[in-house]
Amino acid sequence: MFISRKIVYPVFIIVFAIIFFTLIYFISFTQVLTVENASLELVGDQVLLKADIVNNSNHSIDDAQVKVVMNNEERVAVVQSISANDRVEFTTEIPFSENLQYEVYITSSFNRPVHLHFELDETTVRPVTAEVQLTSSMTVGNKYDMIVRLCNVSESDLFEVYWIESVEGSYFEEPFFPRTVSLGVNDCKNLNSTLTPINPGMAKMKFVLRVGKLEQNYSHTITITS
Repeated sequence: MFISRKIVYPVFIIVFAIIFFTLIYFISFTQVLTVENASLELVGDQVLLKADIVNNSNHSIDDAQVKVVMNNEERVAVVQSISANDRVEFTTEIPFSENLQYEVYITSSFNRPVHLHFELDETTVRPVTAEVQLTSSMTVGNKYDMIVRLCNVSESDLFEVYWIESVEGSYFEEPFFPRTVSLGVNDCKNLNSTLTPINPGMAKMKFVLRVGKLEQNYSHTITITS
């Protein structure tokens, strides 16, 4: 039996179009995966993403992924198999983002991606502020005061706040050593010390503020004349 090409081609195009638009529909409009109880928080010195990922379909999903976008960096984690009409408690550790913002995409085949946006509070990752009061010009043999003001801007008491000072080269009479203070909520304390230059030059001082494993780095350059 001969079937004219004029009939076959239109039928083929119609069938192809139906399949194509059906796939587009499932990809664009089907929401097989949903997310509940999603959170991004600082636990100790780690940023943790937590979420309950729910499979609302009647079949198992084995290819779900979680992609986290931070500035120009991406992290992708594979989700364990999720049974039909079941959920998994998903947790993954991610690095700090400089702007503290995170875009999260949860995807699987034939499922519209779930998009989540998170932004960490500044005080969460930088719980203590530091202000160094120190001149930038000194003369050999004179003594100068240095005041470091530390303030707790977080919502928790902090019992071990480390302040570490160092300098490149031998420029000062005084030794440098780490100091530790405790700071209550909204508490501020001053660390007082002196510096006595013994050699001329450009002294580059470095400061490290450490709370747990969270660190902030500061620097200060001093011109010392004889």
